[in-house]
Amino acid sequence: MNTETKCITEKALVDYLNTVYGLPMSKKQIEKLRARGQAPMFRKWGRNTVYYREDIDNWVREKLSACYKYTMSNYSK
Repeated sequence: MNTETKCITEKALVDYLNTVYGLPMSKKQIEKLRARGQAPMFRKWGRNTVYYREDIDNWVREKLSACYKYTMSNYSK
């Protein structure tokens, strides 16, 4: 098993989102999203919630919008 398929904890998920994607999220925000069914796919290991990096990366790609480039000509008065 390589490091990409290892499970990571919620704390590590918060660090991963901030470090890799620059997305500042708290553990509490992740818990709320999970309760609403809007968090990355997760698994339970006993009482612990764990995530695969692949699932996190897929979730971020689904949530991020397309790139935008606005110029003053895009705005109507």
